[in-house]
Amino acid sequence: MMEPDKQGEKLKKLEIAYEATAREFLETAPLYKRIAINLLQQTVARCFPSGISKNCYQCKEIRTFSLKGYRHFFRERLDVTTKIVDALGPVGYYFECGICTTQLVFTILFDSEDIEKIAAKRPLATKIGQFPKDSILPPKSIRDNLNTSGQRLWSQGLICEKNGLGIGAFAYYRQIVEDEIDRLLDKIVAVVPEGDRETFKEKVSEAHRANRASEKIDIVKDFLPSSLRPGSYNPFASIYGALSGGIHSGGTDEVCLGLAATVRDSLEYIIDQVRQQTDLADKFVKHSHILLGNSKKDK
Repeated sequence: MMEPDKQGEKLKKLEIAYEATAREFLETAPLYKRIAINLLQQTVARCFPSGISKNCYQCKEIRTFSLKGYRHFFRERLDVTTKIVDALGPVGYYFECGICTTQLVFTILFDSEDIEKIAAKRPLATKIGQFPKDSILPPKSIRDNLNTSGQRLWSQGLICEKNGLGIGAFAYYRQIVEDEIDRLLDKIVAVVPEGDRETFKEKVSEAHRANRASEKIDIVKDFLPSSLRPGSYNPFASIYGALSGGIHSGGTDEVCLGLAATVRDSLEYIIDQVRQQTDLADKFVKHSHILLGNSKKDK
């Protein structure tokens, strides 16, 4: 039998782990995402953290929102002792921005896969609503580096993510890879080390003659500069491989949805890194010309 101190320590770890999962669920999970409620957090009041971080549409910044209340849509009253098993159905959770007091409301549906044995099973929570809804605008780094068509694809991918449509999100993000790879490769040329630049240019020219993104990636993947391959990770090959696998290998919406955020973040990383490195290279060359010009004047 486990000693009381060790048992208490184990329960505390479970509680901390669940709280992190529940916070992530509210902050980033798309609509219709489900999680199982931890047995230690079986009351309506305690099943979600008292504070989360979300974008405030009024402040236009990430802010801390504090839980201010909750109510069941089909029950007159809930209190801090109300168990979830006694409050199945939709419950509204009301959070408030710590700076401007703007409210953020989540509608959570509590149910169980086995009503007859509900007391013995963990209830399930599904996010079925959020107001105000998350922005579907691409982040600034993406808006600055994608054309109108690319931005529209990005927004449509976000819409699919927010509505639990993983396969749709995958399709849109893959299209961005198809559309943008030629332009990205051209911009990467500027950040390739001088000694490898001519070889890379030749590979880029060869890639431009290929028709499919997968063929282009295969041609250049071994020649990308190390600065764009953190930990030997090849973003182009990995992103495209994940997208193609998710759609063409029998991936379900649920499976694709689990990978969609990672794919989106990876796309944002490579696009933003290319921008930063090309801007830095251009800035360095410009400053070098200025310094060289001043040096000649001094002579």
